[in-house]
Amino acid sequence: MTGNGESEHERDSGGENAILTGGTWGSRGYITPALLSIIFSSMAIRLLPPTTMGFHIWGSDSGEYYSIIDSMVTKGRVPVDYEGWGFAYPFFYGFEVLVGALQLLSGIDILPLMVFIIPALAALLVIPIFTISREVFASNRIALLAALFVSVSPSGIFTTSHPMPGALGDLFGLLVFYFYLRLRPGKDSLPMWIAMGLSITCVMFVHHMSSYFVFISIGYYTVLREIFFRTKKWEMKRDIPVLYFFMIFIVVYWLILVEPFRERIVDDAFGISAWIVVGGALVGLTVVLGLLELRKRMIDWYYLPHYPDEVFLHQMLFIMSILAVMVMIAIAFIGVPGTSVDVDETFMLLAIPLFVMIILSAPGPAFARFYSKGLFIIAWLGAILLSLIVMSATENTVLLPYRHTQYLLEPLLILSALGVVELHRMMSNWDSHQRRVILTAGLILLSIGVGFSGYPPREIIANFQEGTVYEEVQGVYWVREYNNDLEGNEIASDHRMSSLLFGIGGVGASWDSAYHTIHGASYDEAEEEIHNQNISAVFMDDEIKLGVALLQWENAVPVSDEALEKFEDPPFVRVLDSGFVQVYLIKNVTV
Repeated sequence: MTGNGESEHERDSGGENAILTGGTWGSRGYITPALLSIIFSSMAIRLLPPTTMGFHIWGSDSGEYYSIIDSMVTKGRVPVDYEGWGFAYPFFYGFEVLVGALQLLSGIDILPLMVFIIPALAALLVIPIFTISREVFASNRIALLAALFVSVSPSGIFTTSHPMPGALGDLFGLLVFYFYLRLRPGKDSLPMWIAMGLSITCVMFVHHMSSYFVFISIGYYTVLREIFFRTKKWEMKRDIPVLYFFMIFIVVYWLILVEPFRERIVDDAFGISAWIVVGGALVGLTVVLGLLELRKRMIDWYYLPHYPDEVFLHQMLFIMSILAVMVMIAIAFIGVPGTSVDVDETFMLLAIPLFVMIILSAPGPAFARFYSKGLFIIAWLGAILLSLIVMSATENTVLLPYRHTQYLLEPLLILSALGVVELHRMMSNWDSHQRRVILTAGLILLSIGVGFSGYPPREIIANFQEGTVYEEVQGVYWVREYNNDLEGNEIASDHRMSSLLFGIGGVGASWDSAYHTIHGASYDEAEEEIHNQNISAVFMDDEIKLGVALLQWENAVPVSDEALEKFEDPPFVRVLDSGFVQVYLIKNVTV
């Protein structure tokens, strides 16, 4: 027996629970059609904004990505003299390189490639979710449920439906996890090492936040595994090169080569020099790995899990239900952690299906302990949860707490899939046909309910509008056509339209710094800001009037009637009015 109470066979095969959870379900031939159906549904739901919701572009930073891709395609280089809001975007260009290459190969315009191809690729994340779950739990049933649950995860839908680096970064991060779990000693492990190395390289070039979550998850798993379980020597030999590869990549690329990222992202995220942060992490990693090796030599104690009974599972479900209700109430009446964003109280109704799905994860950790790799899912969840708590407490504006949600729900919903299967097993005294019908109907209704909340009305999510309608795009193209008098100056708008005005319109934009220009009740209130920022025009439309999105962690505030009226008087001159979009020049500047 190993130190954690399992036989060597159980640790290698997934443990006795693998038999109880339907490890042979795939022999019935359901696996391929079921997984294909989940993949198709995952793609369909992520392509709803441009196909059925009436949006021409989806995502508030799409204009910036367009600008970078356009520079690559037309000039053959990344814009190193970049003047956009996301100053580090040109340095994490894996997403842009992919779209640019597809444009050159296909001849299709950049915008439709961004809007359709990237969400479709990001939807494939259900495949590594399936393979990770099957690798850990040796059960096709759990793996399919996990893929289904993650495919309808609201935060995952909302994020990965955007044509942005984070959508692909999540996919590559999951691939890192899968290849990491598949690593074994021996000569035939080389292809897996190469695949994992390429996946790490991709996620590091594509998205810094996804890279951060992958690194801390693997690191936390190493620590927990070495503390609580009797492990094989090759497991630590696998972890050391993986963790140091991340650290070396961070030092060479993020700190040495990408100077803006070092100075304006890492420094800002932690409030101290990036060199101190990474140097401390490198020293800390070395010390921790040394202490773990010392612990194995000096302390002969290991965790012995006890198999949960029905009373324990009922208690866990009750506790998780209470926690879920408390979180729902806190978000609805206090706001989103780490921000000043207020959420409408109707959020609770929309979020009920998701929280039911989360509650089902309650039995998961208790059973995951009995799988040789089950601790990985727990550590994955724990690492991101700890980061969320720390970033909320410190009110971090780089590693925003709400940005954790997409990544947090993935391991949590894998545990939900395990919980559902175990709860199904507990219903063994029910009629098998009745049990199957009830469970299938319940999961279908639950998944539909959760997926329905993937695109909540803007009134519920702080009045933010992520979609851009065709009339707004027409206005942006008008600015691009008649922007000669705006050269070197800024055009004021909210963050979403600033991105498009900069990226497609080719003008300087105000991003999040034109509050008084837009909201001021008179020109006198806005005059100082207009002069200081050299603002020469204002872009306004019906969507912006409903809510001006400036900072990501503040509510989008509607434009008052008084603020709109000031644009009708000098020095503002209306030069475009399509009925939906208005453009005003300032100080009688004409186009």
